[in-house]
Amino acid sequence: MKKSKGFGWASKTGFAVLIAALAGVSLVAYNKTMHRPALGLVMRVVDGDTLVLSDGRRLRLLGINTPEHGEAIADRAKAFVQDFVSKGGLRLKTAGKRDYYHRVLGDLIRGTHSLCQALVARGLAHVMLIPRYDHARAARLLAAQAKARAAHLGIWHTSRYKHSLHITMFKTNTRKAKGRGYMRVANIADHPVDIGNYFLSNGKAMARLPHCRIPVGETIIISMDRGRNRCRKGGRLRIALGRPGFFGRGKAKAIIIKSGPGHEIVDKVRAHRL
Repeated sequence: MKKSKGFGWASKTGFAVLIAALAGVSLVAYNKTMHRPALGLVMRVVDGDTLVLSDGRRLRLLGINTPEHGEAIADRAKAFVQDFVSKGGLRLKTAGKRDYYHRVLGDLIRGTHSLCQALVARGLAHVMLIPRYDHARAARLLAAQAKARAAHLGIWHTSRYKHSLHITMFKTNTRKAKGRGYMRVANIADHPVDIGNYFLSNGKAMARLPHCRIPVGETIIISMDRGRNRCRKGGRLRIALGRPGFFGRGKAKAIIIKSGPGHEIVDKVRAHRL
């Protein structure tokens, strides 16, 4: 009986190709697993609209804004989120993009229940839309907000949310190369708002805002730098007032929105340094 000569060269080559192919498939599967969102796995709740996922990514809830730490209802919003995520069974639905702070933008879903919509429905958050966004989802959030406002739930029972405009962010900067700062203002009314009927105050001087129509639930960026105003419907709204010293050249402590001939205070916030 002749002894077997084992695999021939062709057989060895075929075997090597097979091993390489299997390794490639395994590597692809591994990479997909590594980049797959950590569905429902939350490590920590930072506040009402920001969470840390178990893989280290930070999640910013999309299309809503909860009160900042120290403001009325902030603790209630955070406690609600902690309770929502503690029950498990969550999946993460992302918008496929990140914000300025590199946070993942999305929502946590349990069954058919959205965390974002649940917060808005209980008056623990207001709608904050930045184009481009999902209009069907936005309509659901706005409907939930309308009911919460009508029932005076949560934030809608406090003084800061009784007007049409709400300052969600105000940042100043002493570095001229980076601009003098900016603020984001949200329309929290149930109708479009023209900011041309409002003024900004730094406590010493006032500046009248130009006409720009903010759709329901949307926001506008207001800066003191020079530039072109963007007020086109369906786009991101931005106003450049061209008054670099108005924010105190980065030293402003607070900013106020006023309205009407009597300059009634609509909203006021303290500055955050950039």
